[in-house]
Amino acid sequence: MNRTFSFSWCVVAVALVAGCTSSSTGDARSSAPHLDNPSIDDAAVSPEAAPTPTGLDDLPVPKDGFQVMDVGTDIDPGQDIEYCEIGELPGDPSETYYVGAIELANAEYSHHMVVATADPGSEADMALRAMNIGDRVVCNGTNYEFPQQGLVFVASAQTPYIDRSFPKGVGTILHGNQRIVFDYHYLNTSSNVVKAKSAINVHLVDGASIEHIATAFSFFNYTIDVPPRASGSFTAECHFKDDLVVSSILRHTHQQGRDFSVWYSGGANDGQHIWTSNDWKNQPDYNFPTPISMKAGEGFRFECDFQNTENAELRYGIKGTDEMCILAGWFWPASTRELPPVGCGITWVDSNGIGHPADEAGGFPPASSLNAHVCLGGISVSGYAGNAACNSCMCDSCGDVLVACAADPDCSALMACFSKGCKGDVDCAQQCKQELHDHSSAIGMTEEVEACLYSKCPGCGPASVADGSAP
Repeated sequence: MNRTFSFSWCVVAVALVAGCTSSSTGDARSSAPHLDNPSIDDAAVSPEAAPTPTGLDDLPVPKDGFQVMDVGTDIDPGQDIEYCEIGELPGDPSETYYVGAIELANAEYSHHMVVATADPGSEADMALRAMNIGDRVVCNGTNYEFPQQGLVFVASAQTPYIDRSFPKGVGTILHGNQRIVFDYHYLNTSSNVVKAKSAINVHLVDGASIEHIATAFSFFNYTIDVPPRASGSFTAECHFKDDLVVSSILRHTHQQGRDFSVWYSGGANDGQHIWTSNDWKNQPDYNFPTPISMKAGEGFRFECDFQNTENAELRYGIKGTDEMCILAGWFWPASTRELPPVGCGITWVDSNGIGHPADEAGGFPPASSLNAHVCLGGISVSGYAGNAACNSCMCDSCGDVLVACAADPDCSALMACFSKGCKGDVDCAQQCKQELHDHSSAIGMTEEVEACLYSKCPGCGPASVADGSAP
């Protein structure tokens, strides 16, 4: 998944308002992963195992590609834990793999698994090559653990088995010897130790048959917040900035997610219903009968329904006991050029109850006069001698989210950790790894703070304050 979490933008402001309160080898099994393999057909690839695999135990090695399996580890009873493990694709760097389909499979009690790659020579690649194949670390997500520059989402699964097949003429590209990350999250609700284990199957096609390179989009609604023992429904929309073609969409919620509905937003089909999934586990995705063309400015509206069965608030977070509301999918450009992955974070809600990213629909509305006053008062009481123009901008524009975060024990705990001098996303995620796990239900709130400050008060982050460059 492509989550943006720029800790550095929100550390100082919220802290002030709050009152400053072992190595092994992975298993790569290959069936001639070369482009000159005469068995590779020009047609679109679709795994044709009979019967369809149900999980890791009956996942065959593909005849037209290769399989890479992680080392895995034991998960104790009751454990809710996520690991990032290093893997590597077979072959040497000179080999280019044109991919027509991907399968993922997981062992029992997998909450989700995400596979990402590192572009050769990138910051992410250097970080992954500093570790050994099979090394794993407890993590809060791949892009909380490793540099985002060069880190590319490949596929994800929250079911024991998924198949992501591209239409004919569409595919993605991988490379021999490329480092990958198996990001596997397990929630062991049994009374026994279970083995965390995952695998990816890569099906290859002739490179000459690929006309378009597919990549992923991910729309995250960070605003979900359901009171204890209550239900809630959250609607949001995001729009694309380029002309493109979409072939499939998928939902991601956790076990307290109920109906998940999607509509077109913008363009001639504005408001037209596309798909409703009634089951987070058994109806995870939708393939358009024919890939749909979308113009720049068009996108999707989606709604997540939740039933909170617990005695605590249910909010956006990374643990299995938190929730998520994500619409993702595959797309390729309408022209022959390549497009990067698209990420969209919904961080504010308009007067009609529709959530938006910070750069759409006018962005965050001004803070209430009361919260702006409370925010400035918090800065004054803290004794912080920051730039007056920045202080006013942050409180007038973002006082609502700053005060809400400061009043929340989990959000203020995260910000207290971020304010200890970390530099940038990965450094802050490393410094505050345990706090992110312990207070994960506030991650959505910190995303809202970051988005507001970045969009409304650029240059007023901690780095700017430190070097005197803030306006």
